[in-house]
Amino acid sequence: ADRVTAELASSEDIATYWSQWQVRPEGDGTALEYQLKISPTAPVPQWMVSRTTRGSVEDLLAAIAAHFEG
Repeated sequence: ADRVTAELASSEDIATYWSQWQVRPEGDGTALEYQLKISPTAPVPQWMVSRTTRGSVEDLLAAIAAHFEG
């Protein structure tokens, strides 16, 4: 499996930002896994952070799938 990891060094709005893509063969296709850990510097409820990032990640993965499906 191939992995790409990204970390944000510093930001006024984000205390922690870490993400990782993992690509691996699976059956006749390819599996793509994305992990994200993010913590804002402002006191924001965790459910709000989760909801916001979940929507963004789902949109990103849908765009990737659409690109490769033609």
